[in-house]
Amino acid sequence: ARRLKAALFNALLFAAAKGLGDLEDMNRAVCDILGMSRSPLEMMREMGRDGVRKELRRLSAEAGPRFQPALADVLEA
Repeated sequence: ARRLKAALFNALLFAAAKGLGDLEDMNRAVCDILGMSRSPLEMMREMGRDGVRKELRRLSAEAGPRFQPALADVLEA
């Protein structure tokens, strides 16, 4: 479950960093498509930038470089 959640975080942050869309809009779309009661952005904000970075760093070491800890910088402070 943690890996799937982190994959959502990583994908949203990656798309926002590449300028593919507004983070808030993409977040709403993910919630609507997946029927989530809590949004990925809400969860990331609760974890804080450092918490998201730590989780992506852990998964990068475990599962490979597709998890990019630097993407946490896309989140506002």
